[in-house]
Amino acid sequence: MDLNTVLLPVYWELMEPEEGKFDFSLVDSMIISAKRHDLKLVLLWFGTWKNSMSCYAPLWMKTNSKRFPRTNDTLSRSQEIFSVFGKETLEADKKAFASLLRHIKETDVAKTVIMVQVENEIGMLPTSREFSKTADSYFNAKIPAELSGYLQKNKNGLVPELKAKWEQQGFKTNDTWKNIFGEGLATDEIFQAWYYAKYANEVAAAGKKEYDLPMFVNAALPRPGKLPGQYPSAGPLPHLMDIWQAAAPSIDMLSPDFYNPDTKYWCDLYYGNNNRLFVPEMRFDETCGAKSILYYRSL
Repeated sequence: MDLNTVLLPVYWELMEPEEGKFDFSLVDSMIISAKRHDLKLVLLWFGTWKNSMSCYAPLWMKTNSKRFPRTNDTLSRSQEIFSVFGKETLEADKKAFASLLRHIKETDVAKTVIMVQVENEIGMLPTSREFSKTADSYFNAKIPAELSGYLQKNKNGLVPELKAKWEQQGFKTNDTWKNIFGEGLATDEIFQAWYYAKYANEVAAAGKKEYDLPMFVNAALPRPGKLPGQYPSAGPLPHLMDIWQAAAPSIDMLSPDFYNPDTKYWCDLYYGNNNRLFVPEMRFDETCGAKSILYYRSL
Protein backbone atom coordinates (compact mmCIF):
# COMPACT_ATOMS: atom_id res chain seq x y z
CA MET A 1 0.00 0.00 0.00
CA ASP A 2 3.06 2.27 -0.02
CA LEU A 3 2.41 3.55 3.51
CA ASN A 4 4.97 5.28 5.70
CA THR A 5 3.07 5.41 9.02
CA VAL A 6 0.93 2.90 10.92
CA LEU A 7 -1.46 3.41 13.86
CA LEU A 8 -1.30 0.60 16.43
CA PRO A 9 -2.96 0.15 19.85
CA VAL A 10 -1.31 -0.30 23.24
CA TYR A 11 -3.56 -2.22 25.64
CA TRP A 12 -3.30 -1.11 29.26
CA GLU A 13 -4.39 -4.51 30.60
CA LEU A 14 -1.49 -6.24 28.78
CA MET A 15 1.06 -3.57 29.65
CA GLU A 16 0.27 -3.56 33.41
CA PRO A 17 -1.25 -6.97 34.25
CA GLU A 18 -0.29 -6.44 37.90
CA GLU A 19 -0.42 -3.05 39.54
CA GLY A 20 2.95 -1.35 39.29
CA LYS A 21 4.50 -4.15 37.19
CA PHE A 22 4.89 -3.12 33.56
CA ASP A 23 5.52 -5.37 30.58
CA PHE A 24 6.60 -3.44 27.48
CA SER A 25 7.46 -6.47 25.36
CA LEU A 26 4.54 -5.96 22.93
CA VAL A 27 5.35 -2.27 22.55
CA ASP A 28 9.01 -3.09 21.92
CA SER A 29 8.11 -5.68 19.29
CA MET A 30 5.93 -3.16 17.43
CA ILE A 31 8.70 -0.57 17.40
CA ILE A 32 11.31 -3.09 16.26
CA SER A 33 9.07 -4.37 13.46
CA ALA A 34 8.17 -0.86 12.32
CA LYS A 35 11.81 0.17 12.22
CA ARG A 36 12.68 -2.95 10.23
CA HIS A 37 10.14 -1.96 7.58
CA ASP A 38 11.08 1.73 7.63
CA LEU A 39 7.72 2.76 9.12
CA LYS A 40 6.76 5.39 11.69
CA LEU A 41 4.27 4.61 14.46
CA VAL A 42 1.35 6.43 16.01
CA LEU A 43 0.42 4.64 19.23
CA LEU A 44 -3.19 4.48 20.41
CA TRP A 45 -3.48 4.36 24.21
CA PHE A 46 -6.36 2.05 25.06
CA GLY A 47 -6.43 3.19 28.68
CA THR A 48 -9.38 4.13 30.87
CA TRP A 49 -11.77 4.24 27.90
CA LYS A 50 -11.96 2.60 24.50
CA ASN A 51 -15.12 3.25 22.44
CA SER A 52 -16.76 4.64 25.61
CA MET A 53 -16.24 1.40 27.55
CA SER A 54 -13.48 0.54 30.03
CA CYS A 55 -12.85 -2.87 28.50
CA TYR A 56 -9.04 -2.59 28.17
CA ALA A 57 -8.31 -1.43 31.71
CA PRO A 58 -6.47 -4.03 33.85
CA LEU A 59 -8.38 -6.74 35.66
CA TRP A 60 -7.15 -5.49 39.04
CA MET A 61 -9.08 -2.29 38.35
CA LYS A 62 -12.20 -3.90 36.93
CA THR A 63 -12.62 -6.09 40.00
CA ASN A 64 -12.32 -3.24 42.51
CA SER A 65 -15.26 -0.92 41.86
CA LYS A 66 -14.96 0.66 45.31
CA ARG A 67 -11.48 1.96 44.56
CA PHE A 68 -12.18 2.53 40.87
CA PRO A 69 -15.85 3.60 40.71
CA ARG A 70 -18.01 3.03 37.65
CA THR A 71 -20.72 5.14 36.11
CA ASN A 72 -24.40 4.48 36.77
CA ASP A 73 -27.36 5.05 34.54
CA THR A 74 -30.50 6.89 35.69
CA LEU A 75 -31.75 3.65 37.31
CA SER A 76 -28.50 3.33 39.33
CA ARG A 77 -27.32 0.34 37.30
CA SER A 78 -23.54 0.04 37.11
CA GLN A 79 -21.99 0.34 33.64
CA GLU A 80 -18.76 -1.01 32.17
CA ILE A 81 -17.42 2.54 32.19
CA PHE A 82 -15.11 4.00 34.82
CA SER A 83 -16.28 7.27 36.33
CA VAL A 84 -14.42 10.38 35.25
CA PHE A 85 -14.56 11.43 38.92
CA GLY A 86 -12.56 8.44 40.16
CA LYS A 87 -9.38 10.05 41.51
CA GLU A 88 -7.50 6.77 41.88
CA THR A 89 -8.54 5.77 38.36
CA LEU A 90 -7.00 8.94 36.98
CA GLU A 91 -3.81 8.51 39.00
CA ALA A 92 -3.43 4.91 37.82
CA ASP A 93 -3.89 5.95 34.18
CA LYS A 94 -1.42 8.82 34.52
CA LYS A 95 1.17 6.52 36.09
CA ALA A 96 0.79 3.88 33.38
CA PHE A 97 0.80 6.38 30.52
CA ALA A 98 3.82 8.22 31.90
CA SER A 99 5.66 4.90 32.28
CA LEU A 100 4.89 4.07 28.65
CA LEU A 101 6.19 7.42 27.38
CA ARG A 102 9.29 7.18 29.58
CA HIS A 103 10.05 3.72 28.22
CA ILE A 104 9.62 4.86 24.62
CA LYS A 105 11.93 7.83 25.13
CA GLU A 106 14.59 5.60 26.67
CA THR A 107 14.43 2.80 24.11
CA ASP A 108 13.19 4.26 20.81
CA VAL A 109 16.45 5.92 19.82
CA ALA A 110 15.45 5.95 16.13
CA LYS A 111 12.33 7.97 17.03
CA THR A 112 10.00 5.51 15.34
CA VAL A 113 7.05 6.63 17.49
CA ILE A 114 6.00 10.08 16.31
CA MET A 115 2.61 10.69 17.97
CA VAL A 116 0.24 9.23 20.57
CA GLN A 117 -3.54 9.07 20.88
CA VAL A 118 -4.82 9.55 24.45
CA GLU A 119 -7.66 7.08 25.20
CA ASN A 120 -9.98 6.07 22.34
CA GLU A 121 -13.36 7.53 21.39
CA ILE A 122 -14.20 8.88 24.83
CA GLY A 123 -17.97 9.18 25.16
CA MET A 124 -20.77 8.77 27.67
CA LEU A 125 -23.40 6.01 27.34
CA PRO A 126 -26.29 5.29 27.86
CA THR A 127 -26.99 8.63 29.57
CA SER A 128 -26.06 12.21 28.71
CA ARG A 129 -23.82 12.55 31.78
CA GLU A 130 -22.82 10.69 34.91
CA PHE A 131 -25.39 10.45 37.71
CA SER A 132 -23.99 9.95 41.20
CA LYS A 133 -23.63 11.97 44.40
CA THR A 134 -20.20 13.11 43.30
CA ALA A 135 -21.24 13.96 39.75
CA ASP A 136 -24.37 15.75 40.94
CA SER A 137 -22.37 17.85 43.40
CA TYR A 138 -20.12 19.07 40.58
CA PHE A 139 -23.09 19.61 38.28
CA ASN A 140 -24.98 21.69 40.82
CA ALA A 141 -21.94 23.84 41.60
CA LYS A 142 -20.77 26.90 39.68
CA ILE A 143 -18.85 26.23 36.49
CA PRO A 144 -15.06 26.38 36.92
CA ALA A 145 -13.53 29.86 36.79
CA GLU A 146 -11.22 28.50 34.09
CA LEU A 147 -14.21 27.90 31.81
CA SER A 148 -15.80 31.24 32.63
CA GLY A 149 -12.61 33.00 31.64
CA TYR A 150 -12.40 31.08 28.37
CA LEU A 151 -15.99 31.89 27.44
CA GLN A 152 -15.50 35.60 28.04
CA LYS A 153 -12.18 35.74 26.22
CA ASN A 154 -13.45 33.81 23.19
CA LYS A 155 -17.07 35.02 23.15
CA ASN A 156 -17.06 36.07 19.49
CA GLY A 157 -15.31 32.94 18.22
CA LEU A 158 -17.18 30.15 20.00
CA VAL A 159 -18.72 27.34 17.97
CA PRO A 160 -22.34 28.29 17.15
CA GLU A 161 -24.04 25.61 19.26
CA LEU A 162 -22.20 26.56 22.45
CA LYS A 163 -22.58 30.30 21.91
CA ALA A 164 -26.33 29.92 21.27
CA LYS A 165 -26.83 27.98 24.51
CA TRP A 166 -24.87 30.58 26.45
CA GLU A 167 -26.65 33.51 24.78
CA GLN A 168 -30.08 32.09 25.60
CA GLN A 169 -29.22 32.39 29.28
CA GLY A 170 -27.94 35.96 28.96
CA PHE A 171 -24.18 35.28 28.75
CA LYS A 172 -23.90 34.56 32.48
CA THR A 173 -20.54 33.40 33.81
CA ASN A 174 -20.32 33.05 37.59
CA ASP A 175 -23.18 30.58 37.95
CA THR A 176 -24.19 26.90 37.73
CA TRP A 177 -24.12 24.77 34.60
CA LYS A 178 -27.92 24.94 34.29
CA ASN A 179 -28.07 28.70 34.78
CA ILE A 180 -25.33 29.33 32.21
CA PHE A 181 -26.32 26.83 29.52
CA GLY A 182 -29.95 26.05 30.37
CA GLU A 183 -31.85 22.90 31.29
CA GLY A 184 -31.61 19.74 29.21
CA LEU A 185 -29.44 17.06 27.68
CA ALA A 186 -27.20 19.53 25.87
CA THR A 187 -26.07 21.04 29.18
CA ASP A 188 -25.53 17.56 30.62
CA GLU A 189 -23.23 16.83 27.70
CA ILE A 190 -21.32 20.11 28.04
CA PHE A 191 -20.73 19.34 31.73
CA GLN A 192 -19.55 15.79 31.04
CA ALA A 193 -17.31 16.98 28.21
CA TRP A 194 -15.52 19.39 30.52
CA TYR A 195 -14.58 16.64 32.96
CA TYR A 196 -13.67 14.15 30.25
CA ALA A 197 -11.38 16.75 28.73
CA LYS A 198 -9.81 17.61 32.09
CA TYR A 199 -9.14 13.91 32.68
CA ALA A 200 -7.58 13.40 29.24
CA ASN A 201 -5.52 16.53 29.69
CA GLU A 202 -4.00 15.26 32.93
CA VAL A 203 -3.11 11.93 31.31
CA ALA A 204 -1.55 13.70 28.32
CA ALA A 205 0.38 16.13 30.52
CA ALA A 206 1.79 13.27 32.58
CA GLY A 207 2.98 11.59 29.38
CA LYS A 208 4.42 14.77 27.88
CA LYS A 209 6.39 15.39 31.06
CA GLU A 210 8.27 12.18 30.24
CA TYR A 211 8.37 12.52 26.44
CA ASP A 212 6.93 15.55 24.69
CA LEU A 213 5.33 13.93 21.65
CA PRO A 214 2.27 15.34 19.81
CA MET A 215 -0.94 13.95 21.30
CA PHE A 216 -4.53 13.82 20.13
CA VAL A 217 -7.96 12.49 21.07
CA ASN A 218 -10.49 10.98 18.66
CA ALA A 219 -14.27 11.10 18.49
CA ALA A 220 -17.06 8.77 17.46
CA LEU A 221 -19.30 11.08 15.42
CA PRO A 222 -23.03 11.24 16.29
CA ARG A 223 -25.69 9.80 14.03
CA PRO A 224 -28.37 12.13 12.65
CA GLY A 225 -31.32 12.61 14.98
CA LYS A 226 -29.69 10.99 18.00
CA LEU A 227 -29.67 12.76 21.37
CA PRO A 228 -26.86 12.88 23.96
CA GLY A 229 -26.73 9.48 25.59
CA GLN A 230 -27.95 7.80 22.41
CA TYR A 231 -24.51 8.32 20.87
CA PRO A 232 -21.14 8.43 22.68
CA SER A 233 -21.71 11.85 24.22
CA ALA A 234 -19.29 14.48 25.55
CA GLY A 235 -16.32 13.38 23.48
CA PRO A 236 -14.22 15.76 21.33
CA LEU A 237 -17.13 16.55 19.00
CA PRO A 238 -17.42 19.72 16.88
CA HIS A 239 -20.17 21.30 18.98
CA LEU A 240 -18.02 20.72 22.09
CA MET A 241 -14.72 21.80 20.59
CA ASP A 242 -14.41 24.92 22.75
CA ILE A 243 -15.03 22.91 25.91
CA TRP A 244 -12.27 20.47 25.01
CA GLN A 245 -9.82 23.16 23.97
CA ALA A 246 -10.43 25.13 27.15
CA ALA A 247 -10.06 22.11 29.43
CA ALA A 248 -7.29 20.23 27.63
CA PRO A 249 -4.42 22.48 26.49
CA SER A 250 -2.03 19.50 26.51
CA ILE A 251 -4.04 17.87 23.70
CA ASP A 252 -2.74 19.00 20.31
CA MET A 253 -5.58 17.82 18.05
CA LEU A 254 -9.24 16.84 18.20
CA SER A 255 -9.83 14.19 15.56
CA PRO A 256 -12.90 12.66 13.87
CA ASP A 257 -13.39 8.96 13.12
CA PHE A 258 -15.40 8.34 9.95
CA TYR A 259 -17.96 5.56 9.71
CA ASN A 260 -20.71 7.72 8.28
CA PRO A 261 -21.24 9.87 5.16
CA ASP A 262 -20.79 13.65 4.73
CA THR A 263 -17.02 13.50 5.00
CA LYS A 264 -16.40 17.05 3.83
CA TYR A 265 -19.04 18.47 6.19
CA TRP A 266 -17.40 16.93 9.24
CA CYS A 267 -13.85 17.66 8.09
CA ASP A 268 -14.75 21.32 7.70
CA LEU A 269 -15.94 21.41 11.31
CA TYR A 270 -12.68 19.95 12.58
CA TYR A 271 -10.47 22.03 10.31
CA GLY A 272 -11.39 25.34 11.99
CA ASN A 273 -11.37 26.74 15.52
CA ASN A 274 -7.58 26.56 15.85
CA ASN A 275 -7.62 22.79 15.34
CA ARG A 276 -5.49 20.70 12.99
CA LEU A 277 -7.35 18.10 10.95
CA PHE A 278 -6.16 14.53 11.42
CA VAL A 279 -8.36 11.53 10.63
CA PRO A 280 -7.17 8.43 12.54
CA GLU A 281 -10.02 6.12 11.50
CA MET A 282 -12.17 5.74 8.40
CA ARG A 283 -14.41 2.96 7.16
CA PHE A 284 -12.22 0.96 4.77
CA ASP A 285 -13.93 0.81 1.37
CA GLU A 286 -13.33 1.88 -2.21
CA THR A 287 -14.15 5.53 -1.44
CA CYS A 288 -11.35 6.20 1.08
CA GLY A 289 -8.75 7.42 -1.38
CA ALA A 290 -11.21 9.60 -3.27
CA LYS A 291 -12.49 11.21 -0.07
CA SER A 292 -8.98 12.04 1.05
CA ILE A 293 -7.93 13.50 -2.31
CA LEU A 294 -11.13 15.52 -2.79
CA TYR A 295 -10.94 17.02 0.67
CA TYR A 296 -7.25 17.84 0.34
CA ARG A 297 -7.95 19.65 -2.94
CA SER A 298 -10.75 21.65 -1.32
CA LEU A 299 -8.47 23.21 1.30
